Amino acid sequence: TTAILLSAILEVSPKHPLIPMLVRGLKSRQNRWGRWSNTQENIYSLVAIADHARTLAKGSSTVQIRLKNSTTMKFISGRSVVRHNPTLKSVPQGPMTIESKGRAHVRAVLNLVGRWKAPNFKFNGFSITRLYLDPKTNKVIDSFKVGQVVKVRVIVKTPKRRYYVAMTDRLPAGFEAINEGLATTSRANRRNRRSYIWNYVALKDDRIYAFANNMYSGTHTFEYRVRATLSGTFSIQPAKVEAMYSPHIFGRTNERKMSIQP
Repeated sequence: TTAILLSAILEVSPKHPLIPMLVRGLKSRQNRWGRWSNTQENIYSLVAIADHARTLAKGSSTVQIRLKNSTTMKFISGRSVVRHNPTLKSVPQGPMTIESKGRAHVRAVLNLVGRWKAPNFKFNGFSITRLYLDPKTNKVIDSFKVGQVVKVRVIVKTPKRRYYVAMTDRLPAGFEAINEGLATTSRANRRNRRSYIWNYVALKDDRIYAFANNMYSGTHTFEYRVRATLSGTFSIQPAKVEAMYSPHIFGRTNERKMSIQP
């Protein structure tokens, strides 16, 4: 409601005295990860804040960004967003200076992606296990051949009810997901129920996504099939499950190696 009201006032009266209070109120409801409580609130809040930013950015500004006394970027901007995404290797070490002629809002963000080397499995509200099975016998297997079909079983456990849960299982480079009936089962400790807990599934070239809006406490199983397509030794990246709006609640498996024979 606050976000919709803010967007409406900005449209009809961009200098209304209520606008600063509405913006502060909207930002105060963000959690420490910069999110609101659900997807709908995220959308409306971000749209309203973007509308507010555009009203503040009227006219043109000349902005220069310098790193180690050399001009890295110079641009002239009106009511538009300009992004510059250099790689870390291309940025010289030293102090960063931002100069603006005119009014401008500038934000600098450093994004780093760490590379795990055989991390231990992690339990922080969820536990997750991944098994590779023979589709005919359901027995665990650890050796593979090119052309072989393998059943992947991901087991997620949670001691309490969770909402908006996302599971990601990355595929080794030698595996290819088979797009066929994705089987899901759920077993709750309290009610011994069976239900299709996963509301949405997405198959990508290198990973599988599964989402559950409402996950009861207990054990939940997600299964899919892959085909071994390349021979060699490959890294199996950790599978991960997390609460989408509370990412500190998560679990992940170990990283390990696998071999596919010709």
